[in-house]
Amino acid sequence: MAINKRFFKSLPIISLMGISLSLCLVSSLRNNNVNKANAAININDYSKCDEAFNNKTAQDLLNELRTITSPGQAGSYNQLWNTYKTAYVKNNKIFDYYSSSSSFSPGGNQCGSYSGEGSCYNREHSIPQSWWGGGTGTGTQGADPFIVVPTDGYVNNKRGNHPMGVVASATYTSNGGFSKLGSSASTYGFSGTVFEPNDSVKGDFARIHFYAIAKYANSYSWTSGGSSTFSGSASKHFGLTEYAIKLFSAWSSLDPVDEWEASVNNKLANIQGNRNPFIDHPNYADKLWGDVEGYTQYGDKPAPTPGGDSSSSTSQPGGGSGEKEYEYVLTPWGLGLIIGGSVLALAIIVTVVVIIVIRKKKKAK
Repeated sequence: MAINKRFFKSLPIISLMGISLSLCLVSSLRNNNVNKANAAININDYSKCDEAFNNKTAQDLLNELRTITSPGQAGSYNQLWNTYKTAYVKNNKIFDYYSSSSSFSPGGNQCGSYSGEGSCYNREHSIPQSWWGGGTGTGTQGADPFIVVPTDGYVNNKRGNHPMGVVASATYTSNGGFSKLGSSASTYGFSGTVFEPNDSVKGDFARIHFYAIAKYANSYSWTSGGSSTFSGSASKHFGLTEYAIKLFSAWSSLDPVDEWEASVNNKLANIQGNRNPFIDHPNYADKLWGDVEGYTQYGDKPAPTPGGDSSSSTSQPGGGSGEKEYEYVLTPWGLGLIIGGSVLALAIIVTVVVIIVIRKKKKAK
């Protein structure tokens, strides 16, 4: 009888174990379904984007761009160092977007401190992180290698969190005049201090800003210091200011997609699981912002090595299927599932043994 009472007293505990296991199972299935949904998106298939570009509204195109970029999630901020060694190496050196005189070895020369230009390279938020509050967490724009690029640490520090623009009067110039900081020219309607990168990478930075609008739906709100670039409203030019639209459309046309930029897009797609659509199809920007006065049309300039196409093929220049490969990671829910399942299985075994013992005792009486 004592065993029987203990058994019934243990029933609430067994029930709680069962509930916990059920929650773990539900969460696991939900996450698995999300992964399957993301994996089903072919990041090379721009057919829906093309349909929206040709026959639908600009909002429809933006919706499709957000869908096609949705599978990819940025890794951690620390993982950027390894990403740079894979995606941002040219002629066996780290590609530096701010300096022409640096010579950084992949995996070496990481900042740290610097004494001048050429000392080390760092992880530069081409869209300053202070504009959205400074976060660099996994899966955020603060750790996205499409946005956070390798640059000379000293020149990066000179830029600070100033917006990009055309310099009229320089207060700082990097070696060889590659990058400048100074008062803005009045060309695009902004007055203040701006940072001007070299002509050879102006299109790259323009398409990074366009990418941010497509990938991060809250980018319109990155106005804490970034109100020159982001409008503060998703309904106002999809989040960009007229100044940014005029500036970056001119830069994108001035510096069309080249083989280097296309190769970076391919490599980052294999690492992160999404592409920058404005590298594959720079003219998509014409649909989104072409109605703004002063916008410069990109037109039909072809990318040297297009990364995506309008077919359902998953082949991709640079290797890889274009669909994100998911790693199996033991998450807290997964650990709970293992422990909960083990405990519940043990509880069931004990329960069966107890019932058998009780029945045997009753028969013996």
